[in-house]
Amino acid sequence: MPVSQCAIFDIDGTLIEDVNRKKYKKTNRDFFHTNAEIDSVILYNIAVLKVLKKCGISIVLISGKDAKYKSYWENWLKENFIPYDLFLTRKKGDTRETSIVKAELAMPYVDNCMIAVDDREDARKAYSSIGIENVVSELFFKDIGA
Repeated sequence: MPVSQCAIFDIDGTLIEDVNRKKYKKTNRDFFHTNAEIDSVILYNIAVLKVLKKCGISIVLISGKDAKYKSYWENWLKENFIPYDLFLTRKKGDTRETSIVKAELAMPYVDNCMIAVDDREDARKAYSSIGIENVVSELFFKDIGA
């Protein structure tokens, strides 16, 4: 899907904390990926996302989550009033490294991407390696007082 100028955002650790779910990430992935209500949203990143959206920037969500969890997260985004234009996840059963998957999913949007926001250092490096110039963690928005 072609998009105009866009901003890429991750979900876990960027739009929502994963502190309470993190202990289940390796032992019970289904629980980790379907219990967002036990963690808090990250308001400063969501506020910036909404400002970008209001300014006409397309919001592309790229998550390393398996596609089988996509409908759960689409509902979560709707319930939390988080606007987006495109939500991309890894294909069902794809077990490749998350940074590789995210870079591959982002590839069609490189030329139009003004910023990519991801809490994972490996994902930020992967985005930079494919030519996205402004790649930041969530700390960027804390630093500017948004």
